[in-house]
Amino acid sequence: TIFALLNIHKDTIISGIYIQGISVSGLTKDEAKAKISEEIKKQLSKEITLSHEDYSITISPSQINMSFDKDLAVEHDFALGRSSNIFINNFTILNALSTNLNIGPSIYYDTELYDNLVTEINSNLPDAVINPSYSIDGTSLIISNGKDGFVVDSDSQILFLLTNSNNNISISIPVTPVSAKSIDIDSIYAEVHKQPVDAYYQTNPYVVYPSSNGLDFNISLDEAKNIVSTYQEEYTIPLKVIYPNVTTNMIGTEAFPDLLGSYSTKYDGGNSDRTTNLRI
Repeated sequence: TIFALLNIHKDTIISGIYIQGISVSGLTKDEAKAKISEEIKKQLSKEITLSHEDYSITISPSQINMSFDKDLAVEHDFALGRSSNIFINNFTILNALSTNLNIGPSIYYDTELYDNLVTEINSNLPDAVINPSYSIDGTSLIISNGKDGFVVDSDSQILFLLTNSNNNISISIPVTPVSAKSIDIDSIYAEVHKQPVDAYYQTNPYVVYPSSNGLDFNISLDEAKNIVSTYQEEYTIPLKVIYPNVTTNMIGTEAFPDLLGSYSTKYDGGNSDRTTNLRI
């Protein structure tokens, strides 16, 4: 009981306590926060160089807006050995003395920035996996086949090193082999196919909604699937433009029936200068 009471009334953290590998034993809360802040600054300024074959990139925690909640960690550590149960307090104090307790503070980072960073690395790997893609060239759909390759390991060391390493280090990019996706003609057709849109208008106020052309395969889906059934680096599927029944030009006088003004002038065919100007 005396042992527990002595420790409860101390204004310092019990011995054997670490935060992020940094000893805070025997420090007051303010001293611990100051020490942790200084060490965290070093961690946030470190750089990690990642390389794979002839590609390399240097990254740092600041790129993903990483931060540590040191205050919460210090408050948690200060409370150790100060519960309402003296037996638990004594066990905690003795356990910390004999084994050392390392408490990791809550770590925050921008997941979108981290995902963007991984995407950037993936896109620059010399042997990155390449999934099928397509483009439209006039009335031709050009489909490029995919290629097996590698992607950054989703359970890699990168995030761990950003949050735990205290020094500048260089490592090989942890990668995983991945098979390229197969060509999905149905999905491509759903994205490419477009119905034509007729022009129309409304009054009060007058607003004209222009027409737009549609687009479709110039062969059947089954024929398109047959084209991509054998491996090639590139495939061409013919397209056809579908025109609307009502174009924007067709509704001009209908949409704007009221003559707002007019002007006329005489034209003398013998006046060569004026004829030239009008022709131009």
